[in-house]
Amino acid sequence: MNGKETHDRALLEGNWKFQGSELILESRQKGTARFTIKIDEKAKPKAFHLTSIEPANAGSGWMLFSRQTNTLKIAFYDNLQGRPESFEPRDPRSEPELVVVTLSPKK
Repeated sequence: MNGKETHDRALLEGNWKFQGSELILESRQKGTARFTIKIDEKAKPKAFHLTSIEPANAGSGWMLFSRQTNTLKIAFYDNLQGRPESFEPRDPRSEPELVVVTLSPKK
């Protein structure tokens, strides 16, 4: 988070399921949240916008993504506030915090 390794169990132990134009996030800590995904085809780095389906108050916002083989790297601001410009953190005192997560398939 903001350039430092994070051990957020909700992110690292959660199940991220991309299904069609939806993202379903499941975690023991926070339950299940569903979002619609709309990819910004022209964005560099690549980005998609999430819109909450359920729960309705889960928030909406932007995530950056990069995919290499079986690994997905994502970046987003805490509570999906704002749109990250890159995978690099802003000034450490800036709000909201940038979260970068690398997801690999479970073995």
